[in-house]
Amino acid sequence: MANVKELELVGQGRVCDIYRILGEPDWLFLNRSDRFYLGEQRFPGEIPNKGIILNQMSIKWFDLLQKEGIKNHIITTDPKRMILLGATTDMIGSCMVVENYKVLPIISVVRGYVTDSPSWELYINGQTPREMFGNTLPAGLKNGDKLTKPIYTPKIKMADGKTRCITFKESLEVIQDFLKDILVSEKHMSDEELYLTEDKIEYISEDIAYDIQEISLRAYNFAYKYALERGIIIADAKLEFGLHFDVKSGIFEVVLVDEIFTPDSARFWDMSAYETGSIQEIDKNSIKEICSSNFGWNEGSTPPELPENLLREAGDIYTDIYQQLFKENALAMFNRIMYEWSEAEKLVSGMLEESTQKEIAGYLNNPN
Repeated sequence: MANVKELELVGQGRVCDIYRILGEPDWLFLNRSDRFYLGEQRFPGEIPNKGIILNQMSIKWFDLLQKEGIKNHIITTDPKRMILLGATTDMIGSCMVVENYKVLPIISVVRGYVTDSPSWELYINGQTPREMFGNTLPAGLKNGDKLTKPIYTPKIKMADGKTRCITFKESLEVIQDFLKDILVSEKHMSDEELYLTEDKIEYISEDIAYDIQEISLRAYNFAYKYALERGIIIADAKLEFGLHFDVKSGIFEVVLVDEIFTPDSARFWDMSAYETGSIQEIDKNSIKEICSSNFGWNEGSTPPELPENLLREAGDIYTDIYQQLFKENALAMFNRIMYEWSEAEKLVSGMLEESTQKEIAGYLNNPN
């Protein structure tokens, strides 16, 4: 449509494409794709509707957590506003407009259970008392055991795109370096001036680190209880955070960003199977089993091209979790999204014909 904003692709993750909205430097478009990764490897083909499910699940979780006082980065998911901001038809259901926050280099991981992962290997090979990234755990835990209370085990993003688990104390140093980079790169002060504010940076970094830990545990505990009531165990989850930082006052706000409690960012188990003594994964990890049993794939081998029936089977894993968690039929959800988008396009068409640019700008900034 004429006169809508233009988008510029500025980043591409494994699943999410990031667009800058020309003329709106404080906002970004996130569009989730159907691309398919396991570990570090991208597989040929795409999982049907994966991007829509990930996006809609995140929107649901963000909304639930917002009501619990946990803030997020969403500006709008309203189709009319997104079309005016440049959304195209290939983004239907899979996009959102968000604040352009500085994303912290810390990935928060909350673990409610011990299970197969590098952390489990660390536990079984450790000494008593067992240490897991700064958390002391009792000896004798078995794979799949529930912890007395969830633990926080942050990770750092590495230059090669991989992550490494660190302790809470190490996370303080990472955040300090991150704040120093902001102050220098944005020319708020020079390298020589930084030493004058070391104490203040250290103090702010500690507050940010504790906020990330507190919000992560609070979000996990809420999501865990919510999912458990619907027959799903969230064994662990990773979360990411954005930072709004006023360098003059030192005032900051930490908010949830990216996606949360999805099959790509959390480990989901079937509660009924767990109660009978087995672990049945119903998340992204269960797709590994599909690839392993059908093609003998492992993370060191070349990703095979999956036939359409297996891609659909993988897509069913995502839709089944959505339906179980949010009690909305996936087909009904897809139809609702398509209808809302179609109606929005009609309204935007009329708005562009009848409204001035000033009126449209006013609507975008204050849709009510």
